[in-house]
Amino acid sequence: MKHHLSSTGALFAAMPPLIVLVLFYSLAVHMHLNLGGWPHSIGFGGFSPGLLLHAKVQFWGAQIIMLMSMYLWPVGTVVSAVHPKARWLLPYLGIFALAVIVCYGLAQLAPEPFLYWWRD
Repeated sequence: MKHHLSSTGALFAAMPPLIVLVLFYSLAVHMHLNLGGWPHSIGFGGFSPGLLLHAKVQFWGAQIIMLMSMYLWPVGTVVSAVHPKARWLLPYLGIFALAVIVCYGLAQLAPEPFLYWWRD
């Protein structure tokens, strides 16, 4: 049985990394506006409660995408490749992987002071 790629399914596959990318850049803007610039130290010193919540939500979103990429994606890809009835999932898993790579690359374009804070 041949399955056709669904635009809804493709959007669903790409959505998690895209959401994390939006959270990442919105955190950069929120931080810059809230602190009047970039943080002068690593950590959350001087963060308002809203900025702290935003940072934690973005952090956990990024962690979930990383865990999905490291554990769920490889298992899902192998199972889908081996099991004939699940092969229709392979394009969606590919879309997810491509979205993760593209979003990671786009995140590297953020201002260096923000990236320095975010990486630590």
